[in-house]
Amino acid sequence: GLYRTGKSYLVNRIVGQQHGFTVGPTVNACTKGIWMWSEPIPFENSRGEKMQLLVLDTEGIGGTKSSSEYDTRIFSLAVLLCSTLIYNSLGSIDETAVSNLSFVANLSQHVQVKANQGADGDGSGGDGDGDSAATAADALASFFPSFMWVIRDFALELVDEDYNDISEQDYLENCLKQKDGFSSDVLEKNRIRKSLTNFFRQRDCATIVRPIDDEAKLHQIDEQPYEALRPAFRTQMEGMRKRVLAQLTAKSLRGKAMPG
Repeated sequence: GLYRTGKSYLVNRIVGQQHGFTVGPTVNACTKGIWMWSEPIPFENSRGEKMQLLVLDTEGIGGTKSSSEYDTRIFSLAVLLCSTLIYNSLGSIDETAVSNLSFVANLSQHVQVKANQGADGDGSGGDGDGDSAATAADALASFFPSFMWVIRDFALELVDEDYNDISEQDYLENCLKQKDGFSSDVLEKNRIRKSLTNFFRQRDCATIVRPIDDEAKLHQIDEQPYEALRPAFRTQMEGMRKRVLAQLTAKSLRGKAMPG
């Protein structure tokens, strides 16, 4: 997600630790590149599979000292390494939030898929062999991670246009629907949405309220006892954490689990 939006604190809570990845109160980014938790974490998913969990914390996108090319490389590497990718944002899913993921539409330019070798032994690249865009998207989606969009400081009611209650996942899918129109602006917005739905076939969403109202304490959130945070925040955080851990699987490529 964007830099300075609390990603490292979120990852610390997923690991179940008060401290770990560096959290800072200033406008300066704390995480550079991709950091990994110091040791694998043993756990068992909802299917009873025992695994060793590797947790990564990535540098935020959109920093003043980085470029879109750099952001795309960080994101691409995270996508290739992870079996579950958590995208962190603040407030709500609006056009700005979707536009911040514009580089997803260009992932096919940074990730090359080499086809299975045929009878002639030729491994063709997925970008220059005449394959259709749909085939290229299918090839990438086959080893892309599941996608969890976590919306922080969420203060809206989850209802549709008729004020019927909807789930968090419904909210995400509604926001990713194609827009009507043929202007260049609409076409670009739809290109981003189509890339997200094509590349990340397994999608989920979690909304979490603001952890604490006191701004001074919020700036030192990693120093606040977890039990002192808002009950709704802790309930939603734990719910999100359980959903993430329950769906985790080993990273696979063409149906084969990847070893460490």
